[in-house]
Amino acid sequence: MKRILFCQHGSVDGPGLVCEEVLAAGGSLDVWNAWGAGNPPDVLVYDALVLGGGGQSAWDDAAHPHLAVEVGMIRSMLRNEKPVLGLCLGAQLLARALGARLWRATQREVGFFPVTLGGDGIADECAAAFPPVFQAAHWHSDHFDLPTGAVSLASSALTPAQIFRAGRGVYGFQFHPEMTPGLFHELAEDGREDLAGEDIEMLLRESQEVLPVLEPAAREFFRRWLSTMDGGSLPSAAPPRHSSSIHCAQDSSKTLGTPSFEQTRIV
Repeated sequence: MKRILFCQHGSVDGPGLVCEEVLAAGGSLDVWNAWGAGNPPDVLVYDALVLGGGGQSAWDDAAHPHLAVEVGMIRSMLRNEKPVLGLCLGAQLLARALGARLWRATQREVGFFPVTLGGDGIADECAAAFPPVFQAAHWHSDHFDLPTGAVSLASSALTPAQIFRAGRGVYGFQFHPEMTPGLFHELAEDGREDLAGEDIEMLLRESQEVLPVLEPAAREFFRRWLSTMDGGSLPSAAPPRHSSSIHCAQDSSKTLGTPSFEQTRIV
């Protein structure tokens, strides 16, 4: 059974579809509440590392000391040639770990906007799960340079590296492929102050329209990514699964960050 560590950066920044696909593949997902107190787990006991989104800036170690810890965890995984997947803030942390420059954007990207695969993305074993052009969920104010040696696989109007690859099984996503309508609703409710000036009701409607369309491709990407840790060829396509079949949503009655499934635990 493959063991995956998910670094969570806020009470509602959960793993979403990543969790569902890990468990559907027979793996286990441990969640480290990185923003909270406590020592990090030994990352090298895991087969892969996933870093979720969050409201922090990836360079702000003074306000958020856990960020530097996560960069060290990423570098340990990379040195040991283990898969790493960064989602939004997680992608920025991956870029930082690879030595890239990060900065605050002059225009933030919040909402549902088109992403276009480039030629390298169409040819990539995992990113090719996505169609050539698709709508996705975006929520970020920071940008990064493409790390040296990395390959940009997809772009948007504001972000030239919406997906990048930095080795087999090492991917960064500036958008949110893990997002579900339910998870987006939780984020929007929690982040109303950050969304000041945005039409929140319109965003919630768009999440119901866009995310179910993207879901099969996102699930297929996660399935292909999980297969990279086996070092072999990709398995044949599996039939699509729907969010209702496996539940990895947040439950406010439980410890924050715990997806409600028995193979998942807080570390």
